[in-house]
Amino acid sequence: MKHLTLLCVDDDPRIRELYEALLGSHGYEVLVASSGRQALKLFHSNQNIDAVISDYEMPGMNGVELAGKIKLYNPTIPVIMISGYDLACAEMTPFVDAAVTKGAPWEKIIDCIDSLLGVRSQEETAIPSAHYSSLGSTLIGLATAGFFLMRI
Repeated sequence: MKHLTLLCVDDDPRIRELYEALLGSHGYEVLVASSGRQALKLFHSNQNIDAVISDYEMPGMNGVELAGKIKLYNPTIPVIMISGYDLACAEMTPFVDAAVTKGAPWEKIIDCIDSLLGVRSQEETAIPSAHYSSLGSTLIGLATAGFFLMRI
């Protein structure tokens, strides 16, 4: 079974270390970048990236700008935004597939990744823009329930 590869982007080295340790312990291969520019270089040099997790607030290029550039090359790749701000869905659509509040439990982030990659592995189409929304505990529950109902 192929290990899924995540590209994790954050300008804080401690957060990048956490991504490597925690997501790596859940079976993901983790690539890290400290900026949008570095993330784009990794993205273009590695065709095996299955999803992108990005901080919103970064110097030079914010997470939504990065997501837009990534979606130009691969519109089906899931992009998860991590932010301490309450971002308007209109700003993120159609570039961001899910948003998680900074400081959310790691389980929420992992559930979000698993849900998005589960949907993506069953059908290689972009998620319709009507489904783009900030993730709260209710939306994660709905997405998980929908994923399991599709399997029945």
